[in-house]
Amino acid sequence: MSSKSEKRVINPALRAALSACKQHLMGVAVFSFFLNLLYLAPTIYMLQVYDRVVPTGGVLTLLYLTLILVFALVVLSRLDQLRTRLLTRSSARLDKLLSGQILHRLYSIPTTGGKSAAFAGMMREFDTMKGVLSGPGVIALFDAPWIIFYLGLCFLLHPYLGGLALAAGVALALITYLNERATYEKITSANQAIASAYLEQEALTSRADVIRALGMQSEMVQVQLKSRSTGVSEGMRANAAGDNFAALTKFLKMLLQSMALGVGAYLAISQQISAGAIFAASLLMTRSIAPMEQIIGQWRGLTKGYNAYKKLNNLFYQVDPEPSLVQLPVPKASLIVDNLTVANREQRRYYLQGVSFALNAGETVAVIGPSGAGKTTLAKAIVGIDAYDYGTVRFDGSERSEWDQQRLGKYIGFLPQDTCLFPGTIAANISRFEGTLNSDSLLIDQKIVEAAKAAGAHDMISKFPQGYNTVLGAGGSGLSAGQAQRIGLARALYGDPFLLVLDEPNAHLDQEGEEALMKVIQAFCDRGGAVMVIVHRAAILSVVNKILFLKNGRAGFFGTRDEWVKAQQPQAQIDGDDPKARPALVKNS
Repeated sequence: MSSKSEKRVINPALRAALSACKQHLMGVAVFSFFLNLLYLAPTIYMLQVYDRVVPTGGVLTLLYLTLILVFALVVLSRLDQLRTRLLTRSSARLDKLLSGQILHRLYSIPTTGGKSAAFAGMMREFDTMKGVLSGPGVIALFDAPWIIFYLGLCFLLHPYLGGLALAAGVALALITYLNERATYEKITSANQAIASAYLEQEALTSRADVIRALGMQSEMVQVQLKSRSTGVSEGMRANAAGDNFAALTKFLKMLLQSMALGVGAYLAISQQISAGAIFAASLLMTRSIAPMEQIIGQWRGLTKGYNAYKKLNNLFYQVDPEPSLVQLPVPKASLIVDNLTVANREQRRYYLQGVSFALNAGETVAVIGPSGAGKTTLAKAIVGIDAYDYGTVRFDGSERSEWDQQRLGKYIGFLPQDTCLFPGTIAANISRFEGTLNSDSLLIDQKIVEAAKAAGAHDMISKFPQGYNTVLGAGGSGLSAGQAQRIGLARALYGDPFLLVLDEPNAHLDQEGEEALMKVIQAFCDRGGAVMVIVHRAAILSVVNKILFLKNGRAGFFGTRDEWVKAQQPQAQIDGDDPKARPALVKNS
């Protein structure tokens, strides 16, 4: 299975996991040894029946030979079952060793740079690879070396039979090679097209409500059918090419079996072999070409497994696991952003360029500016969702890269624009699913209720029929946008974090909810926390200490709220506006 793409040696982490399955594979090899010896039982039985039983009429001999054959076939079936079970267990061991590592890497991929999309569906690829490793194609690969053994037996019967078997082996090897050349790229292209169609379909289905509301069902169906038709067409071409070789293999198999009988009959007539050797030759010929026939029949699956392995190996190389870092003290004093720059290399533009500001404990900074100014990008870079190209983000003087992201995330409360609730109970969402790792349910419950009360969501949650045990669907389905935002705020406050990053937290709140939000921010700062809030509505400015104004990815202003108001007064007077009547934030939004 060759490829013109860049070839990588196997990643050490992936190699270690595969090496852990070595004992299973060695067991499969040992069982394959005994299995291929036992496959001779029907051949030997046939020889003995025609060469000993039939000429002598030995019924007792026939009985014993039959009992031996039955015993050999029972053992063969049991060994075949154990071989398959060993491969299945090796697949399960791979899942245990690698699934966690894969998921950790997937969650570590920054959303910028295109890596996230490139590795989407990686767990499906991993399952494909595991399925192939425990499937019939791999069993055929273990049986393939025994072709030489059966060819040798054919030569022992007679050189003519050995030559015929050798010619068959060469022909099948050539067919296998041509099959690989003709189908590999087609199968790879078809798999990629189908995988892309699946991802697109999943993304569209997740927003089926919006599609219905906009009357786009028919259009989206056509988009999906077009995406699928590409994959289906590629698959048909790959199948057509593979089917040609599979049909040729079946033809060759039947021809060789018949030729073996014909050659055997000729040699028997010439008194060069016995009558039993005629049928033995046919059986040996069939057995010698069986692995090649199975490999050709399973070629599509083997190719999919190989492509899945390459993608997995590429993931392990491109996304490194987080290194073991020094456990730094809990941040309590400051957040310093210095010359932060985030670039889009494909579009050759900057999301953020040289942004700097500082935020101390007890302070709140409002990030304002027009749409597309880079406000959300700044929030994502600070909390660790996106990588940044230049500059630093420091918590209590330590750069973000020096922190264990899992641990640092516990000290940050983040509320994204879309809230992003997950399938599970309200309690699990607020607790950031801490209960899956921590068995102290009483402490977790206390922290959940405290966070909900701090966010002003406790009374709202208590009115639900199942309260905190209300189960949410994907994206928080079952809640209104305002309710989801309050629960998201409670999640951000869970665990008493140092920094609170809120991206348009009042977007779905009414006046009462907005007033409650301002009280939450004020209380958070009073206890020594720091808040960064992205806003488009002016009311929340009454509780902030500093303002950061972004435009086109650059910081146009950073200072206190009073300094911002003074800076806006000349422009307000030119426009004939009264800054006391309408805060300048509305104008600059």
